Amino acid sequence: MDMDLSSLRLSFSMCLISSLILSVCILILLHGDVTFMKSMKFSYRNKTRLQFNNLPARDTAEFAQEDKRDIEKNSTVDEYSGIDTATYYRGENISDDILSMKPPTFLKNYKNPCWYEQIGNTSNRTLKCLPYFYVIGVDKCGTTDFWHRLTKHPDIETPDGVLNKETHWWSWRRFGFDIWIENKPIEHFDSYLKYFERPAREMEKRTHLNNSQPCPLITGEGSPTMFWDFTGWDKIPQNSGRSAETALLTPDCIKHVTPQAKLIVLFRDPTRRVYSDYLFLDHFRSYHNTSVQSFHQHVLRAIDMLQACFSRHTELFCLYSKQLHMNIPVRLVVGMYDVFLDKWLKVFPTEQILIIRNEDYSKFTLNYLNTTFNFLGLKPLSQSKLEEVEKLSRQHETKKVKDYGQMMNATKAILDKFYLPYNQQLAKRLNDSKYMWTD
Repeated sequence: MDMDLSSLRLSFSMCLISSLILSVCILILLHGDVTFMKSMKFSYRNKTRLQFNNLPARDTAEFAQEDKRDIEKNSTVDEYSGIDTATYYRGENISDDILSMKPPTFLKNYKNPCWYEQIGNTSNRTLKCLPYFYVIGVDKCGTTDFWHRLTKHPDIETPDGVLNKETHWWSWRRFGFDIWIENKPIEHFDSYLKYFERPAREMEKRTHLNNSQPCPLITGEGSPTMFWDFTGWDKIPQNSGRSAETALLTPDCIKHVTPQAKLIVLFRDPTRRVYSDYLFLDHFRSYHNTSVQSFHQHVLRAIDMLQACFSRHTELFCLYSKQLHMNIPVRLVVGMYDVFLDKWLKVFPTEQILIIRNEDYSKFTLNYLNTTFNFLGLKPLSQSKLEEVEKLSRQHETKKVKDYGQMMNATKAILDKFYLPYNQQLAKRLNDSKYMWTD
């Protein structure tokens, strides 16, 4: 009897030990799977990064060819082609790796770049859209007035941004930046897409109403900082180990997700632009001590800051420096148009970029609107509609110029001299002497 009891106890102990060993094995396997899955997710996210990091400097032609091959390969897919959400970081305090995203295959029955994205694990789906066109700049060059009139075209749907125009996502929000701020919560790519939810609904509604015809509606955005503010360049993963001279920038990212995007940029005499900009930005300052005299002193200080930076670093390093942008009292950088245009033209072909001189647009508004409608492939407006658009009041003129008067002649002479080499380069690049602003 004692022997049977001992045997029973031994058997029970052996079973207990076996169960414990089995549980440990299961936990190890589960942990291994989780670790494996995490490592796969990490390696997936970083596999493309490594490939991009090994590319020769600014070999964006390869990006374009890859995008073209992907589009051609998937051109028969119309039903579903969402961006793989595993390739961007939702809810993390890390900027999205745009260049590692698989670009969506856009639907054929929409003129605008749109695609369907599945909602969770359900069979439901939602239409997502990106801009067909971007008014990329430049601040205080008349972009708001231009946008206000342009979007009176019935086939343009505006986003839910500032003034139904601006998101500042490409230049600021995706990096946690704002004007003079560099530590705001990061806005992720899914947040950017939300700016275009209302236009997407309108496009889908139009498609359902007329299934036989492609939807002609388009949307866009007009953040004027896109053109020149590349201060988040060092937060783009592919720029690890790169210099400012070889960095991949906003143009590369936009081209990656919308390779056929149309770009519009307005330029203005940079000397007049910077004065208007200075007075406009007074609204955002915590102190107000603006005058033509303070502008003169701040111009001198800003030039000194730039020259000091240029003596220690490359020009592009300084122009892309967030710290310099936050501390410089006058945004001279913005008017160095040719430096930034060079970066856009290295990525986008000239036929996808429309350049307008603000001074010409102000004189011949309807002519330039018609040129833009044609550039965007939109139907012409009727004469009565054009006359209605022409009569609209001017938008966002800097009224403080009238209050404070024109800048001092001495200040103008200093600024004209500062901008002269950049204007010369721009006029040479565009083969048009009017960009010397001597008229």
